[in-house]
Amino acid sequence: MYYNYLDVLPNDIFDTILNINITNIEKQINILEEKISNLELKLKPLSIKKYNKYTEITYDNIFYNMKEYLFSNIKGDIILFNVYNNLFGDYYGYTYISEVLHNPTFLDILIEANKSLIKTKDYYHKYLDGLYNMNSNILYNYTGIVADSNIKYYEIMMGS
Repeated sequence: MYYNYLDVLPNDIFDTILNINITNIEKQINILEEKISNLELKLKPLSIKKYNKYTEITYDNIFYNMKEYLFSNIKGDIILFNVYNNLFGDYYGYTYISEVLHNPTFLDILIEANKSLIKTKDYYHKYLDGLYNMNSNILYNYTGIVADSNIKYYEIMMGS
């Protein structure tokens, strides 16, 4: 004989169980809506155009001719930096040093390059040429950063 335990639960316990589940679902929906909203804000400045063989990607102030897929990752933890140059940057510019990025995509790198352009105030160099892997000696001389062996350091190479 089949016995359904839900039939013997008092209504108040059954209602309590349903309310807990509904509350959890509502929380999950709110978290998902916030993530979607953040992603929309992140992607709003992104523009992708195809020209013959090349794909030009623009993110706010930065442009890049695609060599890698936009959502390809660089494995591991990295820090990006863009050294302030007073010949090109505004008087109020500074060297840009990113937070630690965990397995960043090329979209994340474009976003960081755009942040670096704003920080260095070098609006002459807007083309992302790529990343230059820095060894610990050069890194310290350029930025004063003492290298952590678990993190890779890259200079953002910008062109005009």
